[in-house]
Amino acid sequence: MLENHFKRIVWFLSDVPQSRIKTGCFILLILLTFADYSTGLHYGFSIFYLLAVLLLTWFVNLSTAITFSSLSILSWFLVRSILITTGNTKGFDYVILTGEAAVRLLFLITTSYVLNLLKKDYAIRAKQNEELIELGNLKNYFVGITAHDLRNPLSIIELSSSVLLDNGRKNLTQEQLSLAEMIYKKSLYMMKLIEDYLDITKIEAGYLEVNKSYNDYAAFIEEIVSINEILANKKNIHIHIEKETDIPILQFDRNKINQVVNNLLFNALHYSDPDTAVKVVMKTEESSVITEFIDTGPGVDAEDVSRLFEIYYRSKKRKERGTGLGLAISKKIVEAHNGKIGFRKNTDSGSTFWFTLPIE
Repeated sequence: MLENHFKRIVWFLSDVPQSRIKTGCFILLILLTFADYSTGLHYGFSIFYLLAVLLLTWFVNLSTAITFSSLSILSWFLVRSILITTGNTKGFDYVILTGEAAVRLLFLITTSYVLNLLKKDYAIRAKQNEELIELGNLKNYFVGITAHDLRNPLSIIELSSSVLLDNGRKNLTQEQLSLAEMIYKKSLYMMKLIEDYLDITKIEAGYLEVNKSYNDYAAFIEEIVSINEILANKKNIHIHIEKETDIPILQFDRNKINQVVNNLLFNALHYSDPDTAVKVVMKTEESSVITEFIDTGPGVDAEDVSRLFEIYYRSKKRKERGTGLGLAISKKIVEAHNGKIGFRKNTDSGSTFWFTLPIE
């Protein structure tokens, strides 16, 4: 919270010319000197010199701040001397007054020096952040170009192998069919990798666009489940849908949420054992609709839970290949819809991944 306020102040004052800051600080010096003289020895305003010293150090330079510190303490010393003389204060030692002035001056100069070091560190960090952003953009640019260049030939390989499988079953040997099927599956896998890389480069570059429209959410989920039943049938897994009768119409991006649901459902089917069941639960909670994907797989290791939704993170104990982007992309999409996504371990076995969409 304080850091945000500091950034706002820095952003505002960075546009103020240095000459105005200098003028303002020296006007403040005159006003504080007058206030010191008017109120007497019992009302010291010298602490407010520190504000001007901080401003000059950060927004002008260290030498100006030190000059101001010296002038402010000289002003304080002269005012105290005049007040003591006119007040006929007996027994006052000017050595003590000089020592106090020296301590105050040392405090202001030390504060200026430390703040100047922080200013330099802040500038270095800002420059490093700019360089990291530039490197990130450059990386996204090359990844995007590479992915686009790879997608066209892969599409041809995918289409060709699919046609070969559909039309060549009578003319090809079993070995040839196996090779064609392997080519087709690997091309699908590589296309999925490319799509994930393209998605994550858009997200990292801040180009994630969400085009919302009102949809029958329950029918939308049921449609996706029916498509994934082909994969489920290969492992003899039954997908069971549980839903409340009053799931409302929701506003969301069909393509983006389709990506989230397919990813979470695919993971549930992929990690579940054969001859089991996967549950897809839809229910309303407060002002959101929550969708849960409950599987009977091996679960998630404790050391992986906190990093499940990190970009490029893959558990070391997982033997399956992948990019580690699916959950990270899903998280960004759900958050772009002002929803939440999460995970919990089932009491018996398996995992439950869930996400929410707000009821608008």
